[in-house]
Amino acid sequence: MSRLGFYGKFELYEARILRDYDTHLKNTIAMSGTLYRNQQVANVNRILYKLHPEFCNPDALVQTEAIKNYFDSLPSILTDSTKINYIKSLYIFLSYCSQTTNVRLQYPKLIESMSFIKDCLASIRAGCSKRTTRKMAEKRAAHFRGEEKTFPIIDIL
Repeated sequence: MSRLGFYGKFELYEARILRDYDTHLKNTIAMSGTLYRNQQVANVNRILYKLHPEFCNPDALVQTEAIKNYFDSLPSILTDSTKINYIKSLYIFLSYCSQTTNVRLQYPKLIESMSFIKDCLASIRAGCSKRTTRKMAEKRAAHFRGEEKTFPIIDIL
C-alpha cells in the first residue's frame, strides 16, 4: 500500500484545512474518541494526498472521475467495509466544508459541485455495500449449513 502511494499524507501543520477540520471534529462535534477522530482526518488526508500530492487542495475532489479511479485502484487487500469508511470520512469532511464560512469562500469550486460529488460517492458506496452484504450473507449461510471453516485452537497449537 505504501509503495503504491496510498499511505502518503500531508503534515497537519502544512495543511490548514485539515488542521481546522481536526479542531472542528474535536470541538463542534465533540468526538469523544481521539483515535476515531484521528482516523477520520487521516482518511481524508490520504485521499486528498493521492488526488493532489503537491499541496492540500480540496478542490481536487471536484474531479469525480479521479475519486472513482482512487476507489477502483485501492488494493484488493482492503475490504469493502474499509472503503465504505473512507467514503463516510469524505462525507463528514464535505459537510464540514459546506458549513464553514472560510472554506466556502476559499474553495468555491468545491462548494458549487458538492451535490455532484456526494452523488458520485453514493454510487461508489452502493457498490461496496452490495458486495459487503453479499459476503456477509454467504458467511451466514455457510455457518447455518455447517460448512463454515473454523480453526479450533487445539488444531493450531
